[in-house]
Amino acid sequence: YLLGSCTSLNSQDCCYRSKPGATALDDFEVLSTIGTGSYGTCKKIKRKKDGKVSYMIHVTPTVK
Repeated sequence: YLLGSCTSLNSQDCCYRSKPGATALDDFEVLSTIGTGSYGTCKKIKRKKDGKVSYMIHVTPTVK
């Protein structure tokens, strides 16, 4: 998940805030999975603060 300034490939490491007020995964609730493809998954999400519905793309890293 690439929200804010995450450089880790582990999604659980991406839940920190690099700056005060920055967006983190903790700020969202996953509502459903929209689709899955060869590069990753698209999820429908809702921001907890104001209820705004959006989407998030989780790109699965490939190691060669």
